[in-house]
Order: sequence, then C-alpha cells, then structure tokens
Amino acid sequence: MDEKSLLRGSGRMRRCRWFLKVIFNILAPWLLFWAVYSATVGWLHHYWPNLTWTIVVCAWIFVVVTVIVYRASARRGRVYDAIWGLFLTLSLALSIIAGTMIGNKEYETYWHRFYDFQALESYVNINPVVDSGKAFMDGGQYYFKEGTHVDTTRVVAFKNFDIYCIAPLIREELEDAGKAKDGKDPLNLPESGALDWFAVGMNCCKPDGEDWTCAPGNARSGLRSLDEDHRPFYTMASTMWSIKYDIPSKNPIFVEFMVDPLGKIGGLGVVGGLFYWNNVYYFLAFDIFVVLLFVIFLETQK
Repeated sequence: MDEKSLLRGSGRMRRCRWFLKVIFNILAPWLLFWAVYSATVGWLHHYWPNLTWTIVVCAWIFVVVTVIVYRASARRGRVYDAIWGLFLTLSLALSIIAGTMIGNKEYETYWHRFYDFQALESYVNINPVVDSGKAFMDGGQYYFKEGTHVDTTRVVAFKNFDIYCIAPLIREELEDAGKAKDGKDPLNLPESGALDWFAVGMNCCKPDGEDWTCAPGNARSGLRSLDEDHRPFYTMASTMWSIKYDIPSKNPIFVEFMVDPLGKIGGLGVVGGLFYWNNVYYFLAFDIFVVLLFVIFLETQK
C-alpha cells in the first residue's frame, strides 16, 4: 500500500473518530439528563423518593469517570482528547443539575398533587349539614348534594402575608336562633352537631372576609386542599369561624370548590406529560446546539 493510500485511510479514521466524538457528546449528556429527569419528575419520586435521590447521586459517578479520563489524557499530552473530555465532563454535570432541578420543579407543580389525588377516595352525595367530616377523612374528591353552595355571607379570613379565606358549605340558609355573645344573630347547630365542610382559597377575599371570589357560583363539588403549608392557616381560620358563629367544627375538611374536580386532576396529568416530553426534546436540541458551538470553536483554534 502506497503512502497516499495510508494518508487517505488515516484521514478517514480521524474523521470517523471526530464524528463519533460529536455523536457521543450529544447523546451521553442527553440520555443522562433524561434518566435523572425521569427519576425526579414522576411516580418514582412519589412512591420511592430514597431510590430517586440514590439515582441522582449515582449519576455523578459518570462525571467522576470523565474527570479521571480527561486528566489522564492531559498528563499524556493528548491535548485534543483532554479538551473533549473536559467538555464532556461539564456537559454531564450540567445534565444532572438541569434534570434534577427541572424534574423536581415539575413534580411539585403537577405530579405530586396528581398522585396524591389518585391515592385518595372519591365521595358523592355529601350533605355538608348532615355528614360529619370524620367519615370522609380519606377523601380527595367530594361531590355534594344538589343545592349545596358556599355561604358567602359568613366568610372568615386569616392573614399571614397571604389572605386565607374560608366559608362554610351549606344546602339551605342556616336559621338564626337567639342572640350570640357579640349581640349578632347566631346560627342553629347543624344536624351533624358540627359544621366540618369549608370552601377555601388564597387571596380571593378581603382581610375582613368581604368580596369572596374563591369559587364559581355554579360549583357543587371540590378537591381537598392538600397543601401542608396552607393547612395550618385554614385550620386557624376555621377556629375563628367556630368562635365567631358559635358552631363547632370538629373535623374540618377544606375543599377548593369547583365545577369539575375530575377534569382538574386529569388536567394535571395532561399538562405534566406535555411538559415532560417538551423538556426531553428541548434539552436534546440544546445539547446539539452547544456541541456544534464547541466544534466551531475548536475548528477556529486550529
């Protein structure tokens, strides 16, 4: 084989190696992002959080390996390979950070609530004046009897930076009987012996309880408020309500009153799924763009 043939073969080999480097530096960070993102975004995070974070920690092993490889290349004087190795190391680290942050954010926004409601029961034909909240503590979706509505004349608000608004759910107007301690007309005790059902919302009424806008007027169902950060403030507001109207609330249940709870839950899954696949493909496009910029930079330095 003559010298020209050897040179042509060597050139083809270099081009092939260069092409494989480019493909590998596109696919490796993207696949690592996808793995970390999938672990932190959905059911694995919800049901096995320890396994999720174990996967995230183990993903950094790939970064450690690439650090060792590119430092070894640098010590041997293989500058070109060392530069590619450093680029891959930074790309993998960015993929893990991005996958963790984006996945965790999307989980908290969509999938956490979605899986919580999937695990809870649905109840129908609830009479808020007769039925005690104690019998429905494992519920997530509540569908009330016809005529159930929010008593917007008796709204109580608790302010702690945000305004936490609550109002009782009733079927008929509660009758006045005698005089309350503050001189106002009190309310009759409901048949259940307590009033446990409250519609709630944040920053949808004034601090004095006026101008309630927390629920549509045609709503007759609701989703349980599961936010642990908000629950203590709603509980304090329900205590204020009980004292003000002299009616006990033994097992208060706070619901976001709405027309279609099932559609709301399904919407969380649909929107969350759309964001999931969009982020997977967007990161691939971002990865391709960054690698091409890096290749252009290397070529201009020759």
